[in-house]
Amino acid sequence: MADITRHKCERCKKFGIEFPTDPKPSDIITCTKCSATVTYENAYSEAEDIVRKLADKVILKRFGKLK
Repeated sequence: MADITRHKCERCKKFGIEFPTDPKPSDIITCTKCSATVTYENAYSEAEDIVRKLADKVILKRFGKLK
């Protein structure tokens, strides 16, 4: 049996999101409180975009300090 972690749903603000600690891209993540769903692959892709934007900000900030 896989380990399950609980996370807060941004839609209903309750801790109803449960998924394995090692999810597969095809896994569908569902909130048990409000039934909101997303595929792990889509969520991971969105997270990569956010991290990329943050990395750009850090790079620009550091180059700004070098001047």
